[in-house]
Amino acid sequence: TKAARSKRAVERADHYYQAGDYGTAEVAYSNACRMAYPPNPIALRQLGLVYVKEGRPGAAFGLLQKAATNEPDNAEVQIELASILPMVGRMADARAAARSALKLLPGNERALVALCEASRSAEDAGQTRHYIEQLQKQDQDRASYHLALGLIDARETNLAAAESELNKARSMDPKSSLVYVGLARLSEIHNDLKGADQAYKTAVELAPLRSPVRLRYAEFQAQTGATNQATQSMMELIRQAPDYLPPSLFLMRLAYGEGNYEECKSCISQVLAHEPNNYDALLMRADVSMGKKDGKQAVADFEYL
Repeated sequence: TKAARSKRAVERADHYYQAGDYGTAEVAYSNACRMAYPPNPIALRQLGLVYVKEGRPGAAFGLLQKAATNEPDNAEVQIELASILPMVGRMADARAAARSALKLLPGNERALVALCEASRSAEDAGQTRHYIEQLQKQDQDRASYHLALGLIDARETNLAAAESELNKARSMDPKSSLVYVGLARLSEIHNDLKGADQAYKTAVELAPLRSPVRLRYAEFQAQTGATNQATQSMMELIRQAPDYLPPSLFLMRLAYGEGNYEECKSCISQVLAHEPNNYDALLMRADVSMGKKDGKQAVADFEYL
């Protein structure tokens, strides 16, 4: 039957996904989705997770929303949604997704960080602090709780408390990349650029290959004048994970900011080769046409958007 063929296709795709061959997994899950109607929900969910691995949150968003409806107890889906939802301004939904994940995985570091990142107003930050403190009382003490409280302290500019919490987190889990990101941000607030650079370096050393941490460090390097180092690290990341789009998008923006339109166009082409409808790349293509004073092409680019 079509359903049976779709199930076997998902199993093959799972093999590629587990092996880290996300490009092949994407094709396999897409094929599985087309084999039955309605599409296999597992294939849809996994396709969304593949898009996350490829750094394509726009493509992942709708699929993960469907997956969250189909599988509300899937913590991985909730964590990824909690990270993506702030990109479209849905802070309350992001916090709800993070809390759903924390009910399933108490103390999960990524869920706690996503919850803090989506708590941007003073009121939301206060409510999140109370929620985390209650979780901490109900659960065993974990480095992730101190990390989260440190992030909230930093947002509230209670810097001494933030430093204390982040140092506790580091002592409890010295291998946490996200703890060092928190320490780097705190050093930036203190304008200690050398300390921030060292903390980011450690964070990158501890982070997975396809981690936003690497992009955050590159952004810091570019902002502090180490543009060549940022460029080299992103080019190396592209070499190791050519289907991971964020470094190409970073280099695209960097080239545009430097007025290097030809290099920017090259980066745009790299992105669109992997994701033809990538909005950021398409918008940048129109901006490049404007920058080159090619009005006719700019109009065509904006019309395509």
